Amino acid sequence: MGRSCKVYAHRGIPGEVSCNKDGAFQVCLSAYNGTRQASEERVALLQCQLDNERRGRQEEEVVIKNLSDQMAQTKGIVTQLMSQLAAQGEKL
Repeated sequence: MGRSCKVYAHRGIPGEVSCNKDGAFQVCLSAYNGTRQASEERVALLQCQLDNERRGRQEEEVVIKNLSDQMAQTKGIVTQLMSQLAAQGEKL
């Protein structure tokens, strides 16, 4: 459902954050000390997790919308059948 939330160090401009083709974040940390490096990695990881949760919620909303549409359609069919049965003098 979501992309990978791994963080990799790479060469480049210190502090630069990018996303590779697999969706994993790459952070250039060469000029940062260990504490700053850990903070940057944590921020990138949290952002990735947030994106995944947001994408998952959007997918769930689509499923709910589709189910709602199907229920409305089914309700219409049942109402139509009940009307036809009532016209024939049948009762349920």
